Amino acid sequence: SKFEESLKCREQALEIRKELFGENHNSVAACYNNIANIYYSMGKMTFAEDCARRSVEIYRASEDYIASDYSASLNTLGGILLVSGDWDSAMTLFEESIRICDEVYGEMNLHSAVPVNDMAVLKDYQGKYDEAIPLYHRAKGIYEKAYGSKHPYVATILSNLGDSYKMIRQFDSSYVYQSKAVEM
Repeated sequence: SKFEESLKCREQALEIRKELFGENHNSVAACYNNIANIYYSMGKMTFAEDCARRSVEIYRASEDYIASDYSASLNTLGGILLVSGDWDSAMTLFEESIRICDEVYGEMNLHSAVPVNDMAVLKDYQGKYDEAIPLYHRAKGIYEKAYGSKHPYVATILSNLGDSYKMIRQFDSSYVYQSKAVEM
């Protein structure tokens, strides 16, 4: 909750990394992504988007990025655009994030779980519940594999599944998933 202090530290780290590595290094991109997440948490969406875009630009220009880092930046920018209402751009970024991680780490990798879940949330926002449900199931499977079936991430996805099933009037399924979420 100490966003201002955290932001100050991250900005200092950014300046140090720029001095050491130059403006377009992957380490600098990672700092921009971290700063974007802080601004997002503070509700300063314009600053968050600017930093996230800069991070993605640096990674896109790089030939030796770490796939999970680039994916995280794509997902950060996608999440910002999702809440800002630019759903088409958010979808494109989530798809790219998932594709990169799936190619490098395989389909049931932890790096894909966040963008898969976020894409499901976007599908819910769009009223495409039938498309959201399989995405939630995939994210749930990844989290269960990584953390076990009692993890809070799994509970959140179970709740989201319950909501999606409710919206397509499958109340029995909705009840099952919501009950499991509440139990956890």
